[in-house]
Amino acid sequence: MKRSLWLMIILMSWTRLSFAEDQHGVFTQTLSRHVREGVVDYKSFCPDTRFTQYMDQIRNTDPASLVSSEEQLAFWINAYNAWTLKIICDNYPVKSINELH
Repeated sequence: MKRSLWLMIILMSWTRLSFAEDQHGVFTQTLSRHVREGVVDYKSFCPDTRFTQYMDQIRNTDPASLVSSEEQLAFWINAYNAWTLKIICDNYPVKSINELH
């Protein structure tokens, strides 16, 4: 789980383009407040209203409306990561997402 979180953070940094700067900034800020040394503090992360706000942004974004393929890639990577975190939050407390199969 720790490795996948680092991968998520690296991919988010790599995809910080214009759309990512504007739309994904809330997600980046929320993660920066609740992730320490690659570990998510789910107890504080899950109820954070900024995460709820970001999930609303994801739901209300039409990926086809994004101008560049880079913006679309950033959207899909971040949407996947956010929905993965939401699944964990919806089932918290859980030690691993693998428990949810």
